[in-house]
Order: sequence, then C-alpha cells, then structure tokens
Amino acid sequence: MTNKQVKLIVMGVAGSGKTTFGLALAKKIQALYLEGDKFHSEKSIDKMSSGIPLDDQDRFPWLRTIAKEVDGSTSSVVASCSALRQAYRDELSAYCPKLKYIYLQIKIDEAKERVKFRQGHFMPSHLVDSQFKTLEPPKESESVLKIDACSIHQSQIELALKWLEFLDFNPSLKIQK
Repeated sequence: MTNKQVKLIVMGVAGSGKTTFGLALAKKIQALYLEGDKFHSEKSIDKMSSGIPLDDQDRFPWLRTIAKEVDGSTSSVVASCSALRQAYRDELSAYCPKLKYIYLQIKIDEAKERVKFRQGHFMPSHLVDSQFKTLEPPKESESVLKIDACSIHQSQIELALKWLEFLDFNPSLKIQK
C-alpha cells in the first residue's frame, strides 16, 4: 500500500457509512481513526438530538477542530466528517492542506432507512433531509474518490486502497472517480 503519510476525510451524509468504512480503511492502512461526531460541541449534539439541523456557526468551529487534529497527527489519519458543502471542505483543507477526500454517495431513502435503525446515535432520521439540502457534491477539480455507499464493503475498501496507491505515484494529481 502507500508508503507516505495519508490524511483522509471520509465524507457524506448521515447514514452513508462513514464510520464503518473509515474504521475499516484505517485498520487496513494502519492509520489513526478519528470519529468526527466526537468533536461536536455539547450544544451541537443537543441541537441535533432535538431535531434541529446545524448551521454554519455550529459547523465551522467543529470543522477547524477536526482539521487541526488530522493535521497535527504524526501518523496517517482517516477521519469521518460529513463535509457537506464546498465551503466546509475548503475550511478543512485550509487547516490541513494535504487532505484527500473519499465521498460515500447514497440516495436519500437508503440514508433515512439506515439512520432510522442506528442505535445509540444522537441524530434523528428526519434530519437526513437537511443534510441532503445542504449537500454540495464534490466538483471534478477536487481530489475526491466517489464510492457507492451501498456497494459491497470489501469492494469499497479495495477501491480506496487502489486509489491511495495510485495517488502515491501521482501525489499532485487531482482525480475524481
């Protein structure tokens, strides 16, 4: 696999599988895994638990914290973070310029179904709608790998590993699959 230090954000709406995928990928590449939800303020968690979507004032400090944690790590890092808007990805990359993104794409009905059956999470399934309203899918110019969130998990990991290996040989390349 890759010989270089990797700084990755696994992005997507709630229910896309960021945590499951991120944990598996981090284990495979022997990277530190950071769960983005753990960096939310208590106020933001209370807001989401009450069914109120976050706004930019809630999100920007959270994004900065995640980016600083990723950038400050001396090891490779895989972090989960919704990174729904271009401005959010720009903010993350401003604090951690070497970030690469893996975008788990999912349809709204599937995301709602997954969130509805999640246990022990603070976000109610009806907030999935607000995530899709906020979502600005990555542009061609961003260094992003797109993966179908409903594809076979092992295939997702294999695709990510091939992409990372490819980037190892072409570090300045901006691609989107």
